[in-house]
Amino acid sequence: MYGNKSSDFDDNNLFLDSISQLIENAPGFTLVGAFMDCVDIKEKIDSCQPDVVMMDIEMPKVNGIEGVKIIKRNMRS
Repeated sequence: MYGNKSSDFDDNNLFLDSISQLIENAPGFTLVGAFMDCVDIKEKIDSCQPDVVMMDIEMPKVNGIEGVKIIKRNMRS
């Protein structure tokens, strides 16, 4: 693995697949996680340890804004 580790959260499967392919083919980036929701986001982030998170805003159950707040609360310094 090299460069920036990236994860993507989006409930639109077509968009999630498209962004994932772009990230996988981008020099300096490695896709470490692609998720369709923010349910259990803390565990998802802990398991893949991304440097960069791409987040959809409008998602069911836990929206992207709340997902980012959870990530921020649990970030390691």
